[in-house]
Amino acid sequence: MSLNEEQNLAVQRALEGHNILIHGPAGTGKSYVIKQIIDTIKKTPKKLSVTATTGIACIAYPDAMTIHKWSGYGDGRNNKKEIAELVQHNRHYMECKQRIIETDILIIDECSMMSRKLFECLDSICRIKNSNLPFGGIQLILAGDFRQLPPVSNPIFSDNGEFCFLSPLFEVITHRLELRQVVRQSELQLIDAIAQCSMGNPTSDCVKFIQSLARQLQSPDAATKLFSTNEQVDEYNRTKIMEFPGQLYEFLSADTGERNFLSQMIIPKHLWLKIGAPVILMRNLSDKLVNGLKGVVSAITEEGPIVKFGEKSVPVPRMKCSVFSPSKNHDVAVREQYPLKLAFAISIHKSQGMTLER
Repeated sequence: MSLNEEQNLAVQRALEGHNILIHGPAGTGKSYVIKQIIDTIKKTPKKLSVTATTGIACIAYPDAMTIHKWSGYGDGRNNKKEIAELVQHNRHYMECKQRIIETDILIIDECSMMSRKLFECLDSICRIKNSNLPFGGIQLILAGDFRQLPPVSNPIFSDNGEFCFLSPLFEVITHRLELRQVVRQSELQLIDAIAQCSMGNPTSDCVKFIQSLARQLQSPDAATKLFSTNEQVDEYNRTKIMEFPGQLYEFLSADTGERNFLSQMIIPKHLWLKIGAPVILMRNLSDKLVNGLKGVVSAITEEGPIVKFGEKSVPVPRMKCSVFSPSKNHDVAVREQYPLKLAFAISIHKSQGMTLER
């Protein structure tokens, strides 16, 4: 696929060394442009780091990692001064520090899910490379669609989920390039309907067109359902696993800490599984087996579930997840469990960046 005029301009501005935002609706080729930028920069002496806000988005690029891991930001428990101090001086952050110092160009995909707090913490962290320059003088290349999903708020860590562009620091992004030409679809009526819905103001003709697409699915049970809240997801999954054929296995978590924080954890206390049931990974097991990856339970052993992701079946280990309290400066809740959830249904946020057959 050759670059169109809009895409070519984005690549050109990136290669000229500008801080840029590549934005636009779904299907305009943002990821394709990023790949072209990556391929071109790799032929130069400049050191490039490729990141994204989700593990699923990272899979699209070789050697990519989440911006949270790349920067040392992690789950966001530290404020910008604290995390900069840790990355600068704590030996556990030596790899993060080395990455930052060596990086000339930083790509962040799915930037709509990067909160203002994360963006501002990133500036503080990157200044260990050069304290006199925003983001340490590292060239920023952001890509995403701010009409899709907003950042997830985290009140415990003082992150209210504001968009990163609301930060005064966003002024460092001097070139904001919108891709308008949809290349993924060719049906003009569908393209127009998607655009209207993304703006939140579909016309009556648009609504009629969408309603005209209603039809009986051939295999409705094979389709992944999307819900807007985790409570709706969990309720649907509980119903479906009881209807699903086969023996039910229950895995109970080992919990310590405050009950109200344990009840808010996404990883379930009671994990119900059956062989053949769809599941989603809730923690990174490796650079390829990432948070948000869908799979199918292929076996249950004494050590726990074995899940098939693509063509590969892997045993999933029990892992600890915790809730950290900045005010108390320690974990207030810890859960040890297999990092899986049923995936007959998933949340809309969890589906971001996924390719689902149905």
